Amino acid sequence: MPDFYEVLKTRRSVRAYTDRPVNEKELKELIDLAAWAPSGNNIQPWTFTVITNKGLMDKLSDRVKAILRESPDPYFANYANDPSYHLFYQAPALILIYGDVQAPSAMIDCQLAIENLFLAAHARGLGTCYMGLLLLGRDDPQVRQLLRVPEGHGLMAATVLGYPAVTPPAPPRKAVQIEWVR
Repeated sequence: MPDFYEVLKTRRSVRAYTDRPVNEKELKELIDLAAWAPSGNNIQPWTFTVITNKGLMDKLSDRVKAILRESPDPYFANYANDPSYHLFYQAPALILIYGDVQAPSAMIDCQLAIENLFLAAHARGLGTCYMGLLLLGRDDPQVRQLLRVPEGHGLMAATVLGYPAVTPPAPPRKAVQIEWVR
């Protein structure tokens, strides 16, 4: 397994995947590692769903693209109007993290859990990409129905996961701004 600091520095958002499926045992292990994330008052408000059904992922991609077409923001139109764009990059797995809407820090807690999942997946040679555009459709009734969002929960984080077909190079890093108050 690679050095932890190397994992932090080399993780990338992967947008091209092979057809090779990720086995259920490995998916379960990654989710177990994600659930070791800190959470406010140790509430651990998360519930995980793994989708490997390509037909369902296609329906979700189409629905979210339709939602994006309704946005006045031209940034989203680029994705929505591109017939070749698939929201999930043809990845073999989509992992959703739902949070208990009664937990005050559920959104933050679920974001921490997905970061654990990103790092654990990368350490095992798997790629991930955060699904921010899916979260834009999180309140849409059709999206909620397709995702089978549990009662009392909301979609808080999502990622695709699979074996990278291409690993992107490191993007340029901005200089870190630090202000010391002593």
